[in-house]
Amino acid sequence: MDNGRPIFIVHETGDTRVSVNQTRELAALAQEKGANVSVWMPDGVEHVGAMFDFTNTYQQDLVSFFKAALK
Repeated sequence: MDNGRPIFIVHETGDTRVSVNQTRELAALAQEKGANVSVWMPDGVEHVGAMFDFTNTYQQDLVSFFKAALK
């Protein structure tokens, strides 16, 4: 499924465009298949809002993810 590559998913729980259940199902399937998946689901934030409402956390998490994934 992932060819050994880690997966980082961000999905805001307040998203009214894409159901948060889709991310929950995707993450569950990825874990079931043995994928190295990390999920961050900020509460109450609208679609793609995490990068604006939680800029520092968003940036730190992505940078940390890519530093680890691209070793």
